[in-house]
This record gives sequence, C-alpha cells and structure tokens, in this order.
Amino acid sequence: MAKIKFPHFTLEEAKVLEEFQKRFPYFTNWRYDVKLKSRKLDLAKIDDPILKKMWYHLTAKRIDAVCEDNENIYIIEVKRYMMASGIGQLLVYQYMFNEQFKPKKNIKLWLISYYPDPDVEHIANQLGIRTWSVKSIE
Repeated sequence: MAKIKFPHFTLEEAKVLEEFQKRFPYFTNWRYDVKLKSRKLDLAKIDDPILKKMWYHLTAKRIDAVCEDNENIYIIEVKRYMMASGIGQLLVYQYMFNEQFKPKKNIKLWLISYYPDPDVEHIANQLGIRTWSVKSIE
C-alpha cells in the first residue's frame, strides 16, 4: 500500500486513512485529493489559460479520498478529531461529485477521524453518513 502524503493532510490524518484502508481492504480504486471544480472559476472570467489553471487549483474543493466496492462509491473526509464541519464538507462534496462525474454507482459518505465525538457521530449517522475513528476501536 502506498504511503499517503498530501500537503493538506497532517501526519496523523494520513495514519488514520492508512488504518482505515487496512480495516476495509475490499474498497478498491483509491483516489486521493480528488478535485471538484468550483463555481468560483466561472465567476472569475479569466481568459489566460495559465491563470485559469492556477485559479482552478486554488478554488477547487478537495475530497480527501474516494474509493469503490462493487456497488458503491465512497467519499471520505479525514479529520484528526470528529468535527461537525466534516458533515458539511461531505454533503457539499456529494452534490458536486454527482453533478460533475455523474457516477453510475450509489455514493456513500464516510467521516473518519483519530478521535471520536459521539455528538457528531450521532448527527452524521442520522444523515446517512458513516463514521469511524481509530480511538473508538482500540
């Protein structure tokens, strides 16, 4: 398994994702730092292709990880602590992913972290978002 290393991942977040991958080995086709085109790009009205590409990278929404099994695509947000902001991110990512990629499989959302938070987990689960944390399984 390749080491996960991205500028926006802390070392702890990368370890959380690596541990998650060990626990769910049947997920395949892993992609990391999946960019979603922001509508900000269209608002900027940039003609220069180099500046437009730079603006795309600066404004893109970034999904931490996307993977699949036979029936579903999983959009994964990784946090050091289980945070309410992760729920909002996942809901935005799901909408944008559907709009931009038009997947043939169902989309499932996962919020994973090192430290759990039962309040955030409860709300996430009510919204159909699965949660998982390293500390809750130790």
